[in-house]
Amino acid sequence: MVINEERLLTILNEVRGETRIRQRQREDLLRKIKQLQSRAHQRRKQVREMWRKRYLEAKNYPPDWKRNVPERPSNKLSYKIMIARLLQEIEDLTRRVEGTRLKLHTELKLRSMAEKDVRSLREDLLKKRFRLH
Repeated sequence: MVINEERLLTILNEVRGETRIRQRQREDLLRKIKQLQSRAHQRRKQVREMWRKRYLEAKNYPPDWKRNVPERPSNKLSYKIMIARLLQEIEDLTRRVEGTRLKLHTELKLRSMAEKDVRSLREDLLKKRFRLH
């Protein structure tokens, strides 16, 4: 039993030692993780600040750029815009004309059908009158 107890004590001491080693390793890894996180956070801050500076520079850039641009647009561009608008209006008008054509066609069909029905009703009425007299 003494041997078992000594053996168990040595095993226990070994396990405790391994546990301490593992805990130190864990603490080291946690420290490294925290360092990496702080580096990543700092890097994100730097990148954010860099983009903020670029944005502010770009925001202040247009006044100089506007000085180089002529005040009025060119006639060529105005003509192109006007032509595009006119083409769009023409397309809209052709759609409207086609729509009204279809409406007219259906209304004419309905009118002719109604006239045909009226004629047939009149003829039936006349036939019934002749039968009554």
